[in-house]
Amino acid sequence: MWAAGDLSLKPEQPGYFDVAYGDDPAQKLDIWLPDQTTQTYPTIFFIHGGGFISLDKRESESSPVVLEALNRGYAAVSINYRMLPQVHFEETIQDIQDALRFVIDHATDFQLNTTNLVVWGGSAGGYLALMAGLQRPQWVKRVVAWYPITDFPQIDTQLASNQLIQQFLPPRASDHDKTYVPATPLAENTEFPFHNTADSLDAQFVGDSLAHPSVKGLLASPINYLTPTMPPMLLQHGSGDEIIPMQQSVEFAVKAQRITQDHRIQCEIIPGAIHGSVLFMTPENYNHIFDWLSRKEH
Repeated sequence: MWAAGDLSLKPEQPGYFDVAYGDDPAQKLDIWLPDQTTQTYPTIFFIHGGGFISLDKRESESSPVVLEALNRGYAAVSINYRMLPQVHFEETIQDIQDALRFVIDHATDFQLNTTNLVVWGGSAGGYLALMAGLQRPQWVKRVVAWYPITDFPQIDTQLASNQLIQQFLPPRASDHDKTYVPATPLAENTEFPFHNTADSLDAQFVGDSLAHPSVKGLLASPINYLTPTMPPMLLQHGSGDEIIPMQQSVEFAVKAQRITQDHRIQCEIIPGAIHGSVLFMTPENYNHIFDWLSRKEH
């Protein structure tokens, strides 16, 4: 299961909309402002998910975070980018970097303060947020990544392990909401591999099969870009995620802490939460995340 809400954003409030940061029709962004004044605002740059093939900067994947940011006095930048089948991971990552550069270069034109720029995303957007922070730490000061991919070749092995383990654990409280729908294809015990097939979305995005070790699989995986200079990152993942297993975030954080020798990379597991769960968007979790965003690094 995964969440598929129907809340969409409408450009009826202060901001700048469908601003082009490139020549392709997909390379556009929206800038949402809390108030139309002359001041500048701290900025959250939000990247939507959708399996690298779907969704939009104003759809339900982006809208809750954008609205929460506005309510807390932040400006929010929500972006579109090129996706499958048009491009592979290199071009999509380049789009994010081009959009970031555009926002930083034109910050004062759009009432943005990008001194402490936050990049936030969920699922595919969480993956792209991590890559932005890892590859452009001079621009990105903090990253929030919800249920991201961090290591493409390991996803199926981790999913299979989780399904086996769940057979022997006591039943847990289920994560239910009216927005939840079956994922396609369904991840049943007998249907592995789920990601590591020649025609999976992940394989198409990487540009090579994930059923065997490949250079592209390594280059596309954030876990292979960890450095001592990476910015603080908060990863949150659900233990009930049957699309992207929680080990993707856990193993990323463990390796990151070994490299940085500190705890600037944090990983938090939300018990029972599925992919895109409403449990990530509770008032309590938003308070926790925004407290973390305002914390000073020592």
